[in-house]
Amino acid sequence: MTTFPTPPLPAAALDAGAAADLLAASAAALARVDRQGRVDWANPAALALAGGAPLLQPAASWLGLDAADSERLAQALADGAGAALRSGALQARASALADGARALTLTPLAPPHAAPIDARAVAIAGLACWRHDLESGRISHNDEARKIIGAAASPEGMTIQELGSRVHPDDRAAGLAASAAALAGDRATDTDLRMRSPDGHWRTILTRRGAERD
Repeated sequence: MTTFPTPPLPAAALDAGAAADLLAASAAALARVDRQGRVDWANPAALALAGGAPLLQPAASWLGLDAADSERLAQALADGAGAALRSGALQARASALADGARALTLTPLAPPHAAPIDARAVAIAGLACWRHDLESGRISHNDEARKIIGAAASPEGMTIQELGSRVHPDDRAAGLAASAAALAGDRATDTDLRMRSPDGHWRTILTRRGAERD
């Protein structure tokens, strides 16, 4: 399971010309979806993900999505939430802008069956990763994950019960359902969970699960 901290995008992030110039030069793939659901601005990284498709068309068409992914994207845009697209190879996250449009962040991700990402690359990106071994029942995690949940370093890892105790009670059912869905199919599943941080506060994180089959 890989987690991505989800700080809110400032409401006016794409409204000011100076901010737009900075975003246009960013390595992140960023786009703006207007109130009619059309992509009316994108930086070079987002244009590359869209294969150079012209602007001012519906976001799903612009990204070349199939019907199922189009529905997921539409829901994410409506809710200002995240969605896994293209069989888990692309993560889309929408944030509301002051004028009613949406800022769309697009993150290419390796599908669950891809080769593991180099550990140094994961550390540089600041990703928190868990691995749940179903045979032993133990969960191993990297340093970033330990920072989030305040777990002590241990070669034995932790149990699913220990990890679950750090998840907000109202979010545990959603987390278990997402894990079951990931095990049942080949598509990665995403859900937002509140986890208790070492200072006792609840921190909302976007969690992604994918099955690794022997």
